[in-house]
Amino acid sequence: MVGKLAIRILPVAIDYYDHKIVEAWKRMHAEEQIDYIMTSQLIWETMEEENLLIDHNFLEYRIRHLVYSGVFEMKGIPKNRRRYFVRLK
Repeated sequence: MVGKLAIRILPVAIDYYDHKIVEAWKRMHAEEQIDYIMTSQLIWETMEEENLLIDHNFLEYRIRHLVYSGVFEMKGIPKNRRRYFVRLK
């Protein structure tokens, strides 16, 4: 017998994952005791901890939004996610 895969796609607000990103940064900061965390590591940590099936580019977009909104501070060149780091303000 072949089972059925039940997947539901639910609409959420665009800032739905922002809190999860900030919480992932706090966990990483507590574990590693460093202020600036590489953006690529933060993205993967957020996806792993929350077991998210979401495009990593969207999470990077939200991190940049958090930088521009004053939640995070950025260091480096935001050319790609491995070239800049973020810390909580």
